[in-house]
Amino acid sequence: AHSLFDRGVRQPGHAAMARWTSSGWDTILGAGWQYSWWEDKRYAGTSNGKAVKKRRDGVDFFEETKARAAAGDPDVYYHSVILLEMLAEIVGETIEEEFVSQKLWRSLALAQRKKLVRQPSKDGTRCISDADLIQRTNLLITQLHDSCSGDTMIPENGTIIISAASFDNTNEPSKKVMVMKSFLGGRQIHLEKDGEVEYKMPPTVSGGTYELFLKVVNVHRNQVPVSVSVDDSTSTDPYTPEGFEIIQPSQQMEIPYTAGSWQWTTDSVQLDLSPGSKLKLSREVPCWGLTMKDIMLVPKSREG
Repeated sequence: AHSLFDRGVRQPGHAAMARWTSSGWDTILGAGWQYSWWEDKRYAGTSNGKAVKKRRDGVDFFEETKARAAAGDPDVYYHSVILLEMLAEIVGETIEEEFVSQKLWRSLALAQRKKLVRQPSKDGTRCISDADLIQRTNLLITQLHDSCSGDTMIPENGTIIISAASFDNTNEPSKKVMVMKSFLGGRQIHLEKDGEVEYKMPPTVSGGTYELFLKVVNVHRNQVPVSVSVDDSTSTDPYTPEGFEIIQPSQQMEIPYTAGSWQWTTDSVQLDLSPGSKLKLSREVPCWGLTMKDIMLVPKSREG
């Protein structure tokens, strides 16, 4: 999510990559721009009355990126190049990488682009550059991470929000339960295989029945459910022998396919909780990885 921009590129005998760096676009895992190209239908033209499938060369792409950077303000590039390219499209001139006398507007647009590349940058009129944008975004992410709130929050309506990263059945993350910083702020966890987590309800929790929801990211359509169970060793049931614990039957919560976005589960389960209860989340193998941010417990009824 925090990687640099990149795209595949073709080269003789193999494929390579083009990536964005702080100094502009560059090629990796292969040769330079002069040996790179992409198939691009916009560059299609005709030869002897027949359609010709053309490609865009890496040198042409790199020149455009330099021209846009040199213009600084997007409006400058728009008025200098884009308007001429629009006129070329209107009259049916296909895209060219070199001057073609029969294509007046396309050649003028290309000349303007090359002129921008050759002139020094006007730093005084530049808008924020992509490099500056990346730097500011990383700073914002750091600030969001540092603004992590407490692990458990209880709003006035009694709803309990628990950070998924506040589990207490282990002191350190493992390969099956990974803790990481979240773009939303605070932390999140990623469960692999049969990784499981456990949460102890704080003394401020009111005993009663709650409806449980999970805030998740799931990129797999065929995800397995999450098993939810409660270990209530603090029960005051007079029929429970001393030294025994009440473990509520495990319930299965279906996990929606979220296409990589954060989403609260639409499915839910009902649990009986009290201060000191232990909430356990687990899964059965084989299963895909699952990322969780928060646990929400909405009261259905309260004791007393």
